[in-house]
Amino acid sequence: MAAACSIILTCTCFAQDVIVTKDSKRIDAKVTEINVDNVRYKVFDHQDGPTYTLPKSDIVTIIYQNGQVETFVSETSTQKPPAGNSLLMMSKGDLLAKMMVNSPILFQQYQTGKNLATTGWILLGVGGGLSVFGSIWSLYEDEEEGSYFLVPGSLCIATSIPLLIIGGNKKKGAIRDFSRQYSDLSAPKPHFQINLHPNRLGIAYVF
Repeated sequence: MAAACSIILTCTCFAQDVIVTKDSKRIDAKVTEINVDNVRYKVFDHQDGPTYTLPKSDIVTIIYQNGQVETFVSETSTQKPPAGNSLLMMSKGDLLAKMMVNSPILFQQYQTGKNLATTGWILLGVGGGLSVFGSIWSLYEDEEEGSYFLVPGSLCIATSIPLLIIGGNKKKGAIRDFSRQYSDLSAPKPHFQINLHPNRLGIAYVF
């Protein structure tokens, strides 16, 4: 039962395609067509509505509902990597927005971890509720009938724990790798530098 709940909830999280534009806009959509110049889509929450068109030149990436990532514009041509120290001063929302544009694969990893953790919290809440109800029923009504709630409640709780751990690790790993990636890019590489001073010439090793 718990495994079935987990599968259903997890699949629901990936029911839409996500279009990420160059101005960091995230569109939950259902992509209907990709041609040479444009991408056609419907708004996910209103699929009976009109079909919209976006030029490929305005799109950074599309994260499809099955987890596949398609990049249309290289990150080097759209964004300069942020300075390493600036990441430490960003809010979590700003950091995720930059991750979404600059590193869609890591962003998808973060989203996967978030969805797993959310599923874990839901199962933990459901399992805790069933376990409490079953305990009360066993104590005041019928012990055998109470087990009908205690058993699935325990299964939900047991399933939630690995989901919370794996989801949390995926989220932390994505943020860590993104911060490390852009800190490395922004850090100065060791090199020799010629310094000019009045009446003399000096050579310094910068690292």
